[in-house]
Amino acid sequence: MAPCFCFQVLYYYIEVICRKEEIYMDPALSFVRIIMLFYLTMDHKPLYACLRVLFSQSTGLIPVRATALLNVIRSLHSTPRSLKQMCRISIYKALRRKPGVYANKLPLPPTLREYILNFEP
Repeated sequence: MAPCFCFQVLYYYIEVICRKEEIYMDPALSFVRIIMLFYLTMDHKPLYACLRVLFSQSTGLIPVRATALLNVIRSLHSTPRSLKQMCRISIYKALRRKPGVYANKLPLPPTLREYILNFEP
């Protein structure tokens, strides 16, 4: 995916979340998992550009009752990725964004292979 396209998709997804009433009643906060997937796979510059725009527009874009969403955006915007996370993204890009297809072909220790395949922080 082109960096600009990811920026637009993430921004649009946040806009859609803000328009849905039932999203605020979701105790599992399912939308956070999708936002985190973007966070864990997007290139650095477009991700933080999008987070910067979302954070600066948060008072007008995000309803007051969406405190969980606002907290996620604030947290991601203010906390830089770890070196470990940035390396995973570089590997993810080198594997043509298809880690499930190519990671098992690499001579890696099982724990590293699992880290590349599982998109958890």
